[in-house]
Amino acid sequence: MKKPDGIDIFMIAFFIVSAVAFLTYKHYEAENKRLEEEYIKTLSKNDIINIQLKRFFKDLHRLDNFEKKELGWVKDIKNFKGDFEHWAISNFKACSGATNPDDRCEFWKYDRKLNYEYLLNLGTMICDESASLSSASKIIAKEALLKKELYYPWDEDSLLDENGNLKYLIVYYSDFKKDIKVFSDVFLSEDEKDILLVTHYLFEYLFLEIFEDRPYNFCIKHDYIMKNKNKKNKAMYPDYYNFDESSKYIFTTIPFQYNTNLDYKTIYYNKNTYEMGKNYRNIFDQYKNIK
Repeated sequence: MKKPDGIDIFMIAFFIVSAVAFLTYKHYEAENKRLEEEYIKTLSKNDIINIQLKRFFKDLHRLDNFEKKELGWVKDIKNFKGDFEHWAISNFKACSGATNPDDRCEFWKYDRKLNYEYLLNLGTMICDESASLSSASKIIAKEALLKKELYYPWDEDSLLDENGNLKYLIVYYSDFKKDIKVFSDVFLSEDEKDILLVTHYLFEYLFLEIFEDRPYNFCIKHDYIMKNKNKKNKAMYPDYYNFDESSKYIFTTIPFQYNTNLDYKTIYYNKNTYEMGKNYRNIFDQYKNIK
C-alpha cells in the first residue's frame, strides 16, 4: 500500500480541522440560539416592543443615513431600478451620509401633548384673514409644544413610559425625500403577532407645513379641513376628509418577534385603510379600545 504523501496528509488534516470547526460552529450557533430564546423568555412584552421599535427606527434611519460600505445593502433592500449611482450621490448630499450628529434626515422628538386638536386650534389663531405671515411665523416660533429636539431612539434606554406608551411624539424627516413620518402611539395587536405604530394622517398632513416653516401652506390646508370636515360626499372628498374616525389613522406594522432584516416596504411604507382591507377596522377598534 502506498504511503500517503505530504499533500495527502495535509488534505486529511485540513478535512479534519474543517469538520471540527464546522461542528464547533454549529454547536455554538445552536447554543447561542438556545440562550437567546431563554433570554427572550425573561423579557416582558414591553421589553420586546422596546427592542423591536429601536431596530425598526434604526432601519428607517439607515435608509437615508448610510455609509459607503452599506451601498450594497441599500440597493438590495430597495430593489433599486435605474441610475443607482446618481441616486446615492444625491442622497449623500441631502443627508450627509452616516454623519452623527447632524440635523438632516434625522429623528426629532416633541412633547406628546402636541396633537391634531392643538394644530386645529393653532390654525384658528394664526390663519385669520387679517393675520400676516410674519406674525404667524412669530407665533409658531414661540409655541413651546413646537420646540423640537434631535433624537436617536436606538440610543435611549426605553422608548416607552411605565404604561407602555411612547414617551414622546416621534418625527422622522427626510431632507432627501422631503417626506415626514410622525409616530404618536404604539400598541400590540390582540393576537400578539404585530407591534403597531400609529400615525394620525391629518396631523401629519398639517404638521409637515409647520416643520418646514410654511405657515401659508399650513393655513391653506387648515382652512380646507375646517370647511370640509363635516361633509360626507365620498365621491368628492377622500376618506381622510370625511372624519370617520378610522380613516384618520395609518398603522405601521412591525412583527413582534423578528430577527432578520425587515423588507423595504415594511420599513418605509405605512398601511392605510385600503392596504389593510377588512383587517383595518379590527385593528382600529383595538386601538380605539386602548386609547
